[in-house]
Amino acid sequence: MACKYLSIFFLVCLAANAAQTQAQTWTVPPAAKEQVSRTTTAALYRQRGDEWQTKDEFERAIRDYNLAIATNPQDAESFNNRGLAQFKLREYAAALDDYNRALVLRPAYVKIIYNRGIVHKTMGDLEQAVRDFDQTLALHPTFVEALNNRGNVRRSLGDLAGALADYDAALQLNPKLAEAYINRAAIKLAQQDARGALQDSQHALKLNPQLAAAYHNRGLALKALQSFAAAHESFSRALDLNPQCAEAWLQRGFMNRLKNDVVAAEADFTQALKLNPDLQAALNNSLRFFGAK
Repeated sequence: MACKYLSIFFLVCLAANAAQTQAQTWTVPPAAKEQVSRTTTAALYRQRGDEWQTKDEFERAIRDYNLAIATNPQDAESFNNRGLAQFKLREYAAALDDYNRALVLRPAYVKIIYNRGIVHKTMGDLEQAVRDFDQTLALHPTFVEALNNRGNVRRSLGDLAGALADYDAALQLNPKLAEAYINRAAIKLAQQDARGALQDSQHALKLNPQLAAAYHNRGLALKALQSFAAAHESFSRALDLNPQCAEAWLQRGFMNRLKNDVVAAEADFTQALKLNPDLQAALNNSLRFFGAK
């Protein structure tokens, strides 16, 4: 409101003193005109770059952001948006550089700090990712996505209690965040809380029945509860939605072995190992349960 009052007062003053200023010529300094022109032109380049991003034309978007930055090197938004495009192209180092340059211009810009955290997480620099999400939440305590992603990083670091606290907080702020239910279910599975994991997986599927990870977690919970037929069905649903999930092939293979369907089990195990050969050790350990080599 103060800005409005200031603007109104300024206009009133101009009107009241119009008679005194008729002979005075108001001019904008050339340097100011040039800066306004550069800022406007840069914004137009950025806008066109944003339009390319919405079409997944990331290289074209970057070319326009380059023009925006060349025109106005103080445009933090263009650095941020170019960083987003670099990230989509998996040019993570370039994206990180853009976010750092943007933060030099605007050190407390929450979304850029958050985006940098995502890059650090993707690059495996988990400690730095936590610091970025901490800073994001210090500036914006109700940033739900930052809570959810900090929970993911804490889980990767083995801090299950911290991860659970983040997911709980995220769901208090947004009870319809299906991803947080999926993530919290994974924590509960690790804590041997199969019924809690099953409940969270069901919540996620009510919100979005197309989430393969929710079916997978539900399958793991049902397996732990020895509801093997229902677990088999959940793993199958997960694979319908995401045939690239090696772990789901492996788990369904175990359910098929429990049904004594050796042929189906071997087919599932073969597909699991094709997608992820590192599962061989887990497969060997589990097959000992069945007395197989």
